[in-house]
Amino acid sequence: MKAAGFKGPASCYRVQLSARVQTIAGAKFNDKAKNCTQYAFDGAALYYSTPNKKAWYQLEAGSGLDTNECLALQTLLEPAAWQDMIPYISTMGCQNYD
Repeated sequence: MKAAGFKGPASCYRVQLSARVQTIAGAKFNDKAKNCTQYAFDGAALYYSTPNKKAWYQLEAGSGLDTNECLALQTLLEPAAWQDMIPYISTMGCQNYD
């Protein structure tokens, strides 16, 4: 949350670390949270970290990535991380999950 620069309560966001590639994480707005409208955004973001997880960097963010952007993102991620991040990747507009 801190690395992404998100403001507001942590409950306003959904953040997930890839189960199999723990240097990849996804973040998006939690549309089920209460009192978070002022922090709302559509889309999602993917982050990667250094091996020691002391620094996180945004890899990609958006809500309407085109096919070429999705293919490039899939190429950058390991297949396991791609599968783990489907809830975030789909929010970014990507549909090629295999």
